[in-house]
Amino acid sequence: MYIRACGDIAHPVGESPPDLKQSIIEAIGQPARRASRFMQLATIGASRCLKGVDVSRDTAVYLASGRGDLEIIQDVLEQVFRDGQSPKPLHFVNTVSNAACFQVAKLLGLEGRSSFVCHPSFAFENTLRLALADLAAGNAPAILFGTVDAVVAPIDIHRVRLGVSPDTSLGEGSHWLLLQTESANALAQIAEFKRLESLDALRRFFKQRAFSEPSFVSFGPGVAAAVREELTVATHSREFPFAHHGHYDSAAGAIIPAFLGSPTENRQLVYLNTDARGDVYHAMVVNRI
Repeated sequence: MYIRACGDIAHPVGESPPDLKQSIIEAIGQPARRASRFMQLATIGASRCLKGVDVSRDTAVYLASGRGDLEIIQDVLEQVFRDGQSPKPLHFVNTVSNAACFQVAKLLGLEGRSSFVCHPSFAFENTLRLALADLAAGNAPAILFGTVDAVVAPIDIHRVRLGVSPDTSLGEGSHWLLLQTESANALAQIAEFKRLESLDALRRFFKQRAFSEPSFVSFGPGVAAAVREELTVATHSREFPFAHHGHYDSAAGAIIPAFLGSPTENRQLVYLNTDARGDVYHAMVVNRI
């Protein structure tokens, strides 16, 4: 499968999330009325991905997130349980997981199918596997694929929700790829993408492949230091100099746009991630064209 375009927005979050008003106006030419922060981030990233790119109206929208739209969910729960009131109709409607997909599709003029996947460990990987399978099956002419996670104030409570330590630096981001089956006008090819059920299976996967050209390797946060070192040597690579913006569950989605946007002669990126237990791995090879 091929990547035709990419675009994103990401930043660290200090005491409070930064304002998005100017970014959303630059993206769609007007303020986003009655849109949550999660929806605004999704819209900005998706718009940047499709800027200057002609796409079919039947292009599908696939969205991944580690936590989903926590702001809307929090508002609804507070209205119901804290205030003892019925939730606002628009807030209640937007608790539907696919609401952000609808918002993106509406603003960008897309009419294809959509799908939302939420997973704290493998949001990026699981949704990308689904998108690639649907492309291979001919269920969509192209797929606008994104990962989004937003910070919801207060920051100390948000850290508790994420299960991280009180001193963990937080970030948020919206990272998008336009996927297609044809190589025409493509930036890169997803040459391989595998789910591997053990460390031994991962080792066999890399042993069976020849990595002769200069490559970058990039790892998810759960990959142990020993495994990082072993596979960096096995792939004759060096680690991609990726600037992390802080912790958020779907930060893995930032890797490919960062690689494709970097001024480097390295044509290949090898990506690896694992879950908290370290017994399931996802490995991906992306080749620049």
